[in-house]
Amino acid sequence: MITARPLQLDFRLLALGVLLPDLIDKVVGPASFYTTRMVGHTLAWALALAILGTLLLRGRARIGLLTVAAASAIHLLQDQMWRQNEVLLWPLYGWRFPATGVRTAAERLQDLARPEIYVPEIVGALILLAAAVRLSRQRAWRGFARGGRLP
Repeated sequence: MITARPLQLDFRLLALGVLLPDLIDKVVGPASFYTTRMVGHTLAWALALAILGTLLLRGRARIGLLTVAAASAIHLLQDQMWRQNEVLLWPLYGWRFPATGVRTAAERLQDLARPEIYVPEIVGALILLAAAVRLSRQRAWRGFARGGRLP
């Protein structure tokens, strides 16, 4: 008899994958390329992670890299990357990324008046807050830290 095991999703890897495009691009980009959306914000990056994760999976039940890949793809949706095809579909439009310049604090504050910017950020913050509340109420921090499990 074949029994299916429930999917053991590591939420630490999910968090890493969602943050990874910004960790890559916002650290390297502004200093070197005058943009904060480069390789980490491309479909090629998410696909490369998914392909590598699939190759590493091969009969094992570990889906860690696939989790990171899926979360990186979710980040592209959250950042509405379909509005920046030159980045999303890199390198189809060429090897260079469009330079957007480094924005000042005043320019970033103007984003607070744009719902397409702040609504997804608020939704993300609420999801993180709900996870933190759930972990603290059930004293499940240790299980999360050791295995990435949520109660």
